[in-house]
Amino acid sequence: MTQSAYRPEFEAALRLFAHASEAMHRRGLQRPILVGGAGAAYLFDRAPFRLAGPVRFPCGHSAPRRQAAMSRENPAIAVEALGRHDLPAALDLQKAAYPSFLVEGEGAFLSRIELAASYCLAAKHGEALLGYLLAHGWKRQSPPPLGTVLAEGMPSEVLFMHDLAVASAKRGLRVGERLIARAFELAARDGLRSAELIAVEGAADYWRRLGFVDGAVSGELSEKLATYGPLARWMTRDIAPLA
Repeated sequence: MTQSAYRPEFEAALRLFAHASEAMHRRGLQRPILVGGAGAAYLFDRAPFRLAGPVRFPCGHSAPRRQAAMSRENPAIAVEALGRHDLPAALDLQKAAYPSFLVEGEGAFLSRIELAASYCLAAKHGEALLGYLLAHGWKRQSPPPLGTVLAEGMPSEVLFMHDLAVASAKRGLRVGERLIARAFELAARDGLRSAELIAVEGAADYWRRLGFVDGAVSGELSEKLATYGPLARWMTRDIAPLA
């Protein structure tokens, strides 16, 4: 039997990395890339999954405490309606998530919360806001201009998903997916059968993993997209009716 030239701990770390890669692939996520010691530590701290079982290192040693603790760091997350009292924290999240030209004011947030066809949601752990979704019923292929304070009167033909932001420290807990799933459930209950959004700042791949596809863009729609930056993409997805 040929003895490996690598330390047992290093080989065990590679096996753990391979296990993580397979888990992410099965969930439809892009496989991670190992870029070195610091990159591996970053990956294991932030990986968006939970290992299926304990991983043992050679010589009877357990996995490092940080990995063992990772499976316990799964806070109870509640998804509820986004309220006026959540605005200060939501505005702070927005500023941390987007470049300044995409940041909107309190009035734009509040108008979406108060629409009759509002599907604005908050993800919380206790009183802490982990992420928010601004979404509402709207006219098909008619996204409001950035920063618009909305008013009642527009027909509710589709679920327009205007803004999703998650605290950077909580990425990997699938907060965004929980918010989206709940919004789809509520929209389906109200009879909406499709969703539309503008993916910004290179987020199109994220939305594709969630079933969205690039939509056809007309001249008028193209002009609106341009105000959201050069990487903006118009995307759509069907909403399945409730069983």
